[in-house]
Formats: sequence, structure tokens, C-alpha cells
Amino acid sequence: MENTSVNGQESENLTQKENGGFWAKLLESASLYIDALLVVISIWSALVIFFEMKQHIPELGWPYFLDELMFLSIIFLLCFITVIALKPIIVLAFFMAILFFLFKTITQTGRPDTSNQIIDLHLNEMDEITLRLKTKDITPEFQEKLDSVYLIQQDLLLAHRKLQMQFDSLQRARNSKN
Repeated sequence: MENTSVNGQESENLTQKENGGFWAKLLESASLYIDALLVVISIWSALVIFFEMKQHIPELGWPYFLDELMFLSIIFLLCFITVIALKPIIVLAFFMAILFFLFKTITQTGRPDTSNQIIDLHLNEMDEITLRLKTKDITPEFQEKLDSVYLIQQDLLLAHRKLQMQFDSLQRARNSKN
């Protein structure tokens, strides 16, 4: 009698798995997509690591670049094992990022875009600033505008200097490699 109840439970579980609900099918297909995404992540990271390490790998002189293919496959295997081991963390981070951006989109919280305001200030009020400076008509409100324009100018100059220093360092690095 006990065997029939166990067999009955097993057949009931099999029919539930075969029929599966909507959520079971959804989770199964999502799992397949996530696994495919993890394989793509592994391939990309393996290629990046391989091309960065290629100059440090000794040349074994095997035919058809089999030595490099072997190194690439080993790196891919290590990346794939690492990504599979971190699968729960990667999936959780992915969904947390989606929820975060969805929340930000819905609530529209965040830093307002001031770039258009700066451009409007420069384009619309430059004539007024020039005229007042020529006539020496400086009120406290106008002095605040001048101060804000001066601060914006200083910020732009600082950003320009930083970009110029980055460009110069990149040029020096490029010249040192040659």
C-alpha cells in the first residue's frame, strides 16, 4: 500500500512538472536567458583578458595558433566558472539596477539638468551684462548675476584644465609607447 502512495505522489509531481504553471514556464525561460547572458559575459571578459595578457604570454610556436587558442579556452573556462559561481549576485544586482532606474524614472528625482540654464544665461543675458557694464549701472541684483557668471566661468575653466591635463597625459603615454 505504501508503494502505491509513493508512486502516486511521483506521478502527480511529474504531471505538475509537465503541465507546469505560467510562473514555472516563465522562470524556466528566464533561467535560459540568464544562462545565455552569463555565457556572453564570460566570452566578453575572456576576450578582454586574453587580449590584455596576449603580450605577456610566451609564444610556444604551435601550428595554427593552437597555443593561443588553448590559453583563450582556459581563460574562458575560468571566467565562466567565476560567473556561474557569482550567478545569484549578478542576477540580484541586475534586477536591483532595473528597479533603481525604474524608481528614478517614475519619481523623477535626481539632479536637475543645468546645462541649458547656463547656455540660456550666456546667450540671453550677455547683451544686458555688456550694456550695464558700459553704463556702469551695477545694482546688487546685477552684481549677483555677475558673480554667478564669474563662478560659471571659473567652473568651465577648471573643467577645461582637467580635460587638457587628461589629454596631455594620454599624449605622453602614447608617445612613450612609441
